[in-house]
Amino acid sequence: MTKVGLVSMERHGGFCVATLDIEGLTKVYQIRAVLEGLAVRLCCEHVSRKDMRELKEMAEEVHAIWRRCDGKEKKRGLLLHRRMHARLVEIADSEPLTQARRSFWVPIIEGKNIRDDRSEDAYHEHIAIIEAIESNRPDDAELLMRRHIYNALHYIQQRVESGEAELKWWHV
Repeated sequence: MTKVGLVSMERHGGFCVATLDIEGLTKVYQIRAVLEGLAVRLCCEHVSRKDMRELKEMAEEVHAIWRRCDGKEKKRGLLLHRRMHARLVEIADSEPLTQARRSFWVPIIEGKNIRDDRSEDAYHEHIAIIEAIESNRPDDAELLMRRHIYNALHYIQQRVESGEAELKWWHV
């Protein structure tokens, strides 16, 4: 079986939807950590004051949504969170990076009663990344982003392994 994006090609012809498991999740998040780490590194070279204001506002809004999160708001918070990460790639001003992200799908978790015990940590991670960009510290920004992605990976792994959530594909 050969995996091609979200579809697996069977040996004898035919296709099926690729399965999503912890191993696949880990591989995708490893790639995401590298891509978004590079994005924030490049942001240090290209970010404007207006971009900084926008990123700070997005981080604050994501945090506010996740703190008061009810079912309807959770999806809005997730969409804004993804938009903030996408905005970092846009600010990086790298067409190859933009192209790579455009074709990228990541696994997320979905479940009825998922504990949202990561929102405070994620908020502080976002602020630290934004401050590193603003202070033109590319090494710190990249390291912080990679750590942020891996922290999200570990959180997702724990929720899936506990049976609290299941993995779903999400186009970034």
